[in-house]
Amino acid sequence: MMEGYTILSLLLCLSVPSALANDVVRLVGGSSTTQGRVEVYYDGSWGTVCNRYWELEDANIVCRQLGFPGAIRQITNAQVFGAGSGLVHLDGVECDGYEASIMDCPRSAFGSVCNHDQDAGVMCLTNSFRVREEEDFDFYQREDMMEEEKKEKAAAYEGSDAKKDADLMKKDILQALYDLLAELKHK
Repeated sequence: MMEGYTILSLLLCLSVPSALANDVVRLVGGSSTTQGRVEVYYDGSWGTVCNRYWELEDANIVCRQLGFPGAIRQITNAQVFGAGSGLVHLDGVECDGYEASIMDCPRSAFGSVCNHDQDAGVMCLTNSFRVREEEDFDFYQREDMMEEEKKEKAAAYEGSDAKKDADLMKKDILQALYDLLAELKHK
């Protein structure tokens, strides 16, 4: 039975944003913790990220660094979350999609010629993994989770251009978790 608690702990860790990530990257100006202007901490100060070359791969890295499954979309219009102040630390960010941190992504040297009208932002997927412990190690109900997710997604992403991409990404994540749990259950 200890095995069930180990997997439950793993799932809970996946759904809690990392405190360490928040020391390097943060989202500012959004209406929730899942969205905002991207700011990074470098050389003793917080600064923004220029939207030059800013794409969904870059947004995915930021969202995953903050503990979310990925990004719904990248934001290249600074008016969405408001313009930052101070320095623009990163410019020309071009993540491949496998980096652990935005600081690991290929980019221009620190500092930028961009202004705050070009601040980049993100909208992250929420952590909607629901875990319920039941008898015999079967503490999740995949069909219940999928139905609840469908309702949440329909409400949250109605009219979004990125809805299909977000749905596919979330489905892949859930499938990977389901496969992992099934594999561990048989050990």
